[in-house]
Amino acid sequence: MADECAIDGCTRSAAPRSALCWGHLKQRQRGQPLRPLASRRRPGSFATAVDAAIDARDIESEDDVAWTRALARLRMAIHRRAEVLAARMVARKTKSN
Repeated sequence: MADECAIDGCTRSAAPRSALCWGHLKQRQRGQPLRPLASRRRPGSFATAVDAAIDARDIESEDDVAWTRALARLRMAIHRRAEVLAARMVARKTKSN
């Protein structure tokens, strides 16, 4: 298996013959500063909500600020997922009529 990208915090696999992942290689090719890449998760996806729930579970029990942030992120992820599902239901209803 390929090594991880050399950029701190990036867990993507390094591209062949490189210490960087494809996303960071593209940043370098464009002459951009190497910065964190955007999440692969789409807002409103089930996986985003699951990630938020897992992050909330992993917080130290005494860190109130982290709890507040994690729960806000979880609420937003669930809200966005509900919006996506509602839009699908409306689209199906409209399509069937």
